[in-house]
Amino acid sequence: MRRWLVVVALSSVTALAGFSGNGGGLTPCIPCAPCACSADAGTVDAGTPYQYALFEFAPPTGLGMPAECSDGGVFGVIDGGQTMVALTFTRASSAWCTKADYSLVEVPAGQPRVMPGRTGAPLGLLVEYAAQNDVLQNSDLSQAVWTKSGSMACVKNAIGPDGVASSASTCTASAVAQTVTQAIVRAPAANSTSAYVRRRTGTGVVETLDVSGSYQAITSSLTTDWKRIVCLDTEGCMGGRCIVVPTMCATSTNPSVGFRLTTSGDAIEIAMAQNEAQLLNTSPIATAAVAASRVADLAQVALSASPVVVGSYGLSTVQSATLGTNRYTLQIRNGSGHWNSIYTAAPTIDNQNVGCEFSTGSYQSVGLAWSVGIPLGGVSRLACVAPTDLTKKFCSNGACNSAGAAGVAQLASPSAVQIGGVSGGTANNWQGVISQVCIGTGSECDEHRGDIYPADLHIVWLGDSITAGNNSAPSKPTLQLYETYARASSRMVINDGIAGNTSLGMANQYFDGLVLQPYRTLIWLGGINDVMLGGTAVSTWFYTKPVLDDALSRGWRVIPVLLLPWGSFAGWSAPKEAERVAYNVLLQAWCIANSMPCVDTDSMGSGSPLALLAGYTADGLHPNAAGNAALSSLVEAANP
Repeated sequence: MRRWLVVVALSSVTALAGFSGNGGGLTPCIPCAPCACSADAGTVDAGTPYQYALFEFAPPTGLGMPAECSDGGVFGVIDGGQTMVALTFTRASSAWCTKADYSLVEVPAGQPRVMPGRTGAPLGLLVEYAAQNDVLQNSDLSQAVWTKSGSMACVKNAIGPDGVASSASTCTASAVAQTVTQAIVRAPAANSTSAYVRRRTGTGVVETLDVSGSYQAITSSLTTDWKRIVCLDTEGCMGGRCIVVPTMCATSTNPSVGFRLTTSGDAIEIAMAQNEAQLLNTSPIATAAVAASRVADLAQVALSASPVVVGSYGLSTVQSATLGTNRYTLQIRNGSGHWNSIYTAAPTIDNQNVGCEFSTGSYQSVGLAWSVGIPLGGVSRLACVAPTDLTKKFCSNGACNSAGAAGVAQLASPSAVQIGGVSGGTANNWQGVISQVCIGTGSECDEHRGDIYPADLHIVWLGDSITAGNNSAPSKPTLQLYETYARASSRMVINDGIAGNTSLGMANQYFDGLVLQPYRTLIWLGGINDVMLGGTAVSTWFYTKPVLDDALSRGWRVIPVLLLPWGSFAGWSAPKEAERVAYNVLLQAWCIANSMPCVDTDSMGSGSPLALLAGYTADGLHPNAAGNAALSSLVEAANP
């Protein structure tokens, strides 16, 4: 654990009037560590403050955050714990919050949803934009709106994921291949389906209906615990408690939701079935006879106008993220009333485009975007830094790259911070749990980035377009590895694949900042672009070996993946194939010499010249979903 010795005289400062021990029921003296509350319930003793930034929100200490899913008030921290100010929060509808034990809690309108974004992460604020559930009677499948085949019977008699009796339905098949479905009337549009499910009796095959009308087996993932079927990891999926079926989100016409039981006598319990007109799953929305909506979360903290941010804007962590475009993580309003935005542009599941956008004196952006590999499930340790020399830097996962002078002006007299939203509307609200926000000057926020996730734990997969999964999204090899191997232990699998990358590019990625990250395992899959461009095995190895050696010296587990068969690819030639084979021999020799596993991928090919199996690829070079599943299984066997 990182510790600081700060020689600064501090004193207790009275918090906002009205937030005392009783009265309105909100107090700044909430459980937090290492801060300590003084005897006077209206003051806060900083004790050992986390830092001396202008503003912090949901820091790792827990300062300012109530218990998960509770109505204890949420506070922003100003001046390193010296003063706490209340979050101004609005949401005109009730909403569901997920606790760390995966239980659902319904919170009333106007109450923030405080929850962890993933197992072991500190509490943050769930921010979602508006959504509507078009599945009627979504927990009562006994209703006539649900169509049951002849021998399927559904009764609302089960204890739901909220722990309430008869808040979920039991559906039992008395013959083979029995179904329960509900049709949604919708013109061609984006769709996403989700539902909570668990097994009640039996061991037969259970299938869920995706938005294209195909049944997808979920048998291997079913247990007697509630799990939510989703298309992507989202809020509430901590600890592997979701069943990810990518085809639950797609553009389609008149989708249906439902289940099929293939074995007579089998029974499952179902709750909170949901269909939304968007390509992601949001938190559950309960319905009865008509469709129901949840409005957007809007959160803002007012700042004193006296401090001046001289150039550093840090968003330490957004724990969870889902698909969308231009989702604002923070907006900072300056003294002139203009909003300055920090946002995530067009995020994808595991290789998001992290953008930092600043407006100086007007709404016109002078920001740039930088594509970086980040953890599955969200943006981690994102910082947008403009130091006093006005050189813009983009930082993710604790490392910063300079993008050159960008004309970013200093932000004077900030007056408010919008948490996860955008001024003047809700269309671009963030979608996820936000925590560990730091806004300050100089290096105030820099210290935060090293402590957010434990060291020697996570997996980074470095590579080219094969790793990036350009031809198979969302069924990328990193996602496959996460789903089948890492999720249960709350490890992350970071996709650092970039299309067109060479061994030199990968080495630069590593030494430019990847080397500083708290990873336990490096998976290396690259070099085929070198070969295709006429490079030799020796020249490719020249850039590869220093990375493997350095990672090994740092105590990482290093897993080189041998270049895949590619004999049916249009750019294949016999001389280039000889270089591929020679490079693989060098990788294997390194693995033997250093007692590290090499992943041999020749089993994914056949024929002469050796080519990827037809079922594994569309172009002969890039694996499809089936190919990525096979590749991920080979990597998993190496025990990353």
